[in-house]
Amino acid sequence: MSDVTVVMSAYREDPDLFRQAVDSILAQTMPDLELLIALDDPGNEELRHEAEGYAARDSRVRVTVNEKNLGLAASLNRAVSCCSSKYVCRMDADDVALPDRVERQLAFIEAGGYDLVGGGLDVTDGAGELLYHAQRLPQSPEAVRRALRWNNCVPHPSWLGRRWVFEQGYRQIPLCEDYDLLIRTALAGGRMANVSGAVLRYRMGEESISRSSLYEQYLYMRYLTKHYARGRAVDVAEARTWVAERLDAGRSSRYLRANGLFNEAMGCLEGHRPFGLLALLLRIALTSPAYVNKMFRLLMASLQ
Repeated sequence: MSDVTVVMSAYREDPDLFRQAVDSILAQTMPDLELLIALDDPGNEELRHEAEGYAARDSRVRVTVNEKNLGLAASLNRAVSCCSSKYVCRMDADDVALPDRVERQLAFIEAGGYDLVGGGLDVTDGAGELLYHAQRLPQSPEAVRRALRWNNCVPHPSWLGRRWVFEQGYRQIPLCEDYDLLIRTALAGGRMANVSGAVLRYRMGEESISRSSLYEQYLYMRYLTKHYARGRAVDVAEARTWVAERLDAGRSSRYLRANGLFNEAMGCLEGHRPFGLLALLLRIALTSPAYVNKMFRLLMASLQ
């Protein structure tokens, strides 16, 4: 039995992107791993055919098919319940893991005695072209604990951790299930860290950029950080009520526009275009004060 099970929940991803994601795991420099593909759309015959084809060709691949669409959180919980390995590694079905990702993270988590580790991302567009690097992350457990007071600082697509962390279960905190699990792990005494450098290429397609739920996600993040600062996890029902009372269509629209400007600004930063960067930052400030607060939180988390 392998020490590491890579859990990949797939829904309606493009088959070509799905193949790239799977191939990047099967080509890891640490070949002794298991890949568990959890299909969350039982009617997606094309993706099921692809997944089962991999399982037929490679004994390291297992496939589970949900009887109905469960959503990402519940699908991951069901997949984790099928794991018996010491470590669980998260992988999205449209990202590309760098060749030494699992080997590097496994060595890091065992050397430090950590419970969960993440790593940096090379953020790409839908076609796989590099947009910017997201690699300024707190590395020590102490820094991660401090950074969690401001923002999610262990990127979910990069997680590799001990099985007990995942067995706590993702809760139905819309859009912030991963942040909630990080906070509960920290409150339970878990030691979390990030390896230096990137571990995967994170694909940010048009849907990621244009989804109207970004402001709602920001509100949940604020509620989670407020309670974490008080040393407790949130009550799910209370969190939903708090967010629902503050949702506003106008603010949501402006926050979404600011997010698009922010991604352009990151491209300017990556391309060393300071004047374009400053102009975009000014436009963000004039567009959405909430997004300015989000940027401040990102900055504070990165400085811990």
